Amino acid sequence: MCTVPTTTAHVAMSLFHFMVLLSLLTWLPVVSINVYLADAHGRRIVRLKMPVPPNVHKWKVDDIGYGTVISVTSSHDLLVMCDKSNRLKLFSTDGLQRMIVDLQPDIVSVTSAVELIPGHYLVTHGKGSDVLCRICLVNNEGKIVHRPIYGGLKRSSHKLMNCPKSVAVDGDGFVFLIEQGTNRLVVLSPTLEYTRCIKHDLSYGYRRMKMDKALKRVVVVTGNHVTGTQVMLLRLK
Repeated sequence: MCTVPTTTAHVAMSLFHFMVLLSLLTWLPVVSINVYLADAHGRRIVRLKMPVPPNVHKWKVDDIGYGTVISVTSSHDLLVMCDKSNRLKLFSTDGLQRMIVDLQPDIVSVTSAVELIPGHYLVTHGKGSDVLCRICLVNNEGKIVHRPIYGGLKRSSHKLMNCPKSVAVDGDGFVFLIEQGTNRLVVLSPTLEYTRCIKHDLSYGYRRMKMDKALKRVVVVTGNHVTGTQVMLLRLK
């Protein structure tokens, strides 16, 4: 007899990764999942309660665009990085706005934003021709609260980054960064100091990363129109 889990998981992702999730649901055990999508064209957040057919709930967010990134906090709220206003916004699962954070002016071209601890958020920024590529810890006033900042001028070295794309935090507070322009996963200590790199052979393309804290695994998804979708699973020691 199969026991069906009743816990609701909360996942924030792009439409690209939502299609990957739909394919996985064909063989995964039936669970209750809240999936959040940022709809840049409609300027809204969409919550889908899975499994299929999903229950759909939407709410308007006027300052999201195609550079918007979203993630789920420890309290199951939704953290939205609004690229048009350079603001972080925190919403309940039903779309109630709990907080607005104006990032300081030198944090631009944000590529990911996740909660480190309640009230403190890790933000990566720098892409394309941007000079600065960094990860910053900001408080709920948008100010950088940790020095030194990891990163700086765009480079590929143990102290500098090349277009950071996604960030995740494990159960012990270690921070994992994946870049657009390199074949490495950078691991930082809970105090944002460099510890090591993990090499990978993923093709160049769109990269997003999720952390399974309970099983101590990192899932990296990437894709482009030539190679299609690739998934890398790393088991942490």
